[in-house]
Amino acid sequence: GILTADRPAHAGGTHFLLQLQGGFALPPADDLDLSLGYGVHFGIGGRMAGSRIRFYGLVGFDRASFEGTGTHAQTGRAFDVNRSYNDFQVGARMLIPIWWRIRWYMALLVGGSYLTGEILRENYVYSDTSEWSGVLTATTGFEVRWHRHFATGVRAELRWLMNGGDAIAVDAGQETPDEYRINILATQAFLF
Repeated sequence: GILTADRPAHAGGTHFLLQLQGGFALPPADDLDLSLGYGVHFGIGGRMAGSRIRFYGLVGFDRASFEGTGTHAQTGRAFDVNRSYNDFQVGARMLIPIWWRIRWYMALLVGGSYLTGEILRENYVYSDTSEWSGVLTATTGFEVRWHRHFATGVRAELRWLMNGGDAIAVDAGQETPDEYRINILATQAFLF
């Protein structure tokens, strides 16, 4: 079966993972534009004897910055807005070989997100903030391990801000501040 079949020679003997990722960060609010997100994760792990399932403990940093324009829902006044999220997290990943050199994984991470942002009206800073929030990230992805030390793939992430939103969203007139962010990222892993 796929969980116990012999491993190809290129897939053995590594226990450390360094993954770089970058791609699209979907805006967490209507007044923000599509942006780029990127990050780096480091992991240590392996497999149990007789199984091809691998487990990794992870630590990671991810960043996404957004800009946009909007209109305050209550006052009708136009504004420019920018927000940046800096996420520091730890977690675990489970990886399963599917077929040939294709592998599927899922991960769950938890940590803190440091948010900075500001709202400007006619180039005047109307509101700015810097704050911390708890963040929980669920992710899944596929990768192709095309070399013993390299794997390339794609992943999707759902990030949940545990404090229920942020002060910039409130100042922008959102009745229900956004709690979720979604990223679609290309990945390049280095295995050693």
